[in-house]
Amino acid sequence: MYKLLKVFFLLGLIFIFNPENSYAEKATEAEVTITNIETTADSINLAWSGNKKSIYQVIDLDGKIVQESDKQNFTQTKLTPGTSVEYFIKELDEKGKEKKENTIKVKAQTKKKSIETTNLMEGKTINIVKKKKKVIMDWDDFGNGNYQIYKNDELLVSDLKKSNYSDNNYDDSKYTSYKIVSEHQDKNEKKDLVLVKNIDKNESNTLTALAYDIRYSFKYRTYIPEAYTRSPTAYRNIGWDGYYGGDTRTSPCYTCNSARTDTRFIANFSSINETPYYSTLNKYIWPTRWYDLKYKPLDSKTASDDNIYLYPPSTFYDSATGKIKWKIYHNALIAVRPVGGLVPAPGITYEYIGEINRSGKYIITGNHDKAPSHELWFVTGSPDDNGYAVLAYSFKNQGFDNLFPPYPNADFTVSN
Repeated sequence: MYKLLKVFFLLGLIFIFNPENSYAEKATEAEVTITNIETTADSINLAWSGNKKSIYQVIDLDGKIVQESDKQNFTQTKLTPGTSVEYFIKELDEKGKEKKENTIKVKAQTKKKSIETTNLMEGKTINIVKKKKKVIMDWDDFGNGNYQIYKNDELLVSDLKKSNYSDNNYDDSKYTSYKIVSEHQDKNEKKDLVLVKNIDKNESNTLTALAYDIRYSFKYRTYIPEAYTRSPTAYRNIGWDGYYGGDTRTSPCYTCNSARTDTRFIANFSSINETPYYSTLNKYIWPTRWYDLKYKPLDSKTASDDNIYLYPPSTFYDSATGKIKWKIYHNALIAVRPVGGLVPAPGITYEYIGEINRSGKYIITGNHDKAPSHELWFVTGSPDDNGYAVLAYSFKNQGFDNLFPPYPNADFTVSN
């Protein structure tokens, strides 16, 4: 999970997304000179030149001295990918007296993290035998071996200790979604794991028989169920206390015009063999509304969507399998926070890898924050007009405390 660290983030209202945005600027005329800035996904290394007899203080934006020595380099580790940080490097003489003319300000940003991360649900599948009134399921073992089974988000079994299950009340005339949930526990973290299998009703709702282009889309939205939610920073007593406006809906809703973020990946299979596909990613962020503790409106701003993108910034068609494949990275920070505050609000993060074939068979594997609520819709046909939309995956908000360390993301795999 890409969590924000309390004291090292750059002041500002909206996240700065450019991974190459690193520079050093002199506060005044100074002999101290930055000679190197190296960044990785989770660390920043600074080096400078100056008087070898001097002592150098590295000071963060809280005024905390994070290093004081005669070294002319500094390394900060365990940062979040894409983090912007600022430091002041202050030179002291041999007696510890500040050389006021020799203070330099340094700004740098860690690199964006590749989506190629370990996902505990990668490769996990559910096999089914479908009859008119019965579904027999078995799946690859995962988590701690204790499973919860949901059918259309309603709990069927709370503590199943085997990796197979039969539903004797299946209705093949209705769309049905089975969700299997378990936990992974190691010495470092506890993680929610989710495996989903969606079964369409018998009537064909795909466009495979049509002569023209076949279009599918995946709409992934995040939303706050409540009308108002307490500032996430207030959960840890590390920042401003007030309310952010929510979306006032407690369940997934395809047509509701209320969410925090929305991405729509559209995959098109052409009827012309020479052009097997084309695809696009649409994205939208709703304005963040800020209220005081008496619910008085204070501000409204919309965050940048620069950190929502296809990774790499393209999709590809696998001619061997006939599948369109793509990867999406999403990290959208809450845009509004008090001017002068030292702790920006955390962001909503998720990432997933998807693939789909011409007949509409798909598999999605990814991970996401456990706040706020998440929903993923699969649409056959036009995503905006009369397309056939079904809920492929959903996850209920587990509390905004989950946006901070040490809470991990939830891993999921969903297929049909």
